[in-house]
Amino acid sequence: MNDDVEATRLIPPLADDVYLKEAQKILDKRLSVTRPPEPFMLWENKYPAYMFGDGEKKSYIILADEYGQLAYFVRYRRISHNGFRLGRQVLLLRNPGTYAADGFAQYVFFNVLLPKYTALIADQEQTAKGRRFWVNAIQTAWARNLYVYFLDRRSRKTELHEVNNLSALSLYSDDIWGKTKAHELTFAVISKRPLSL
Repeated sequence: MNDDVEATRLIPPLADDVYLKEAQKILDKRLSVTRPPEPFMLWENKYPAYMFGDGEKKSYIILADEYGQLAYFVRYRRISHNGFRLGRQVLLLRNPGTYAADGFAQYVFFNVLLPKYTALIADQEQTAKGRRFWVNAIQTAWARNLYVYFLDRRSRKTELHEVNNLSALSLYSDDIWGKTKAHELTFAVISKRPLSL
């Protein structure tokens, strides 16, 4: 799997492909109706991308390859933290049997979900590849003059620290990413506007 698609709580390639098969069933069901939905875009002018859901808890984006097979699936939801609303990717899959999704995760992150929610927050579980995705996304965010933060909810007083360069990111890196219970309360955030608590 490419690093650019492993954003958050990525489901790893499983021997039994349970998650991939379930996502394929969703795609097949949506496209088998009498009036199938129109794609919201054609990735690279040939791969149809669909957006389904209510924008809250049951929303997802699916990319199909030229054979109608699932290439990419992301489920996302709206969340609230201390008065501000954010988007969070909660499940991300990529079919290793197709190259149709190359670069699509970054596109979805910056051109679909970030405009929709204004700010995106990392999930509670980060894989090593997920960390690389977020580091790359953070560098892209700086290049686009966006705002990057470290959100720390480990104490009663939630803290939000702006991260505006690699030195600051290095300072917070061990706090943002890790596998302890405490790391379930620390997050990277990318926003289109300044945030405050």
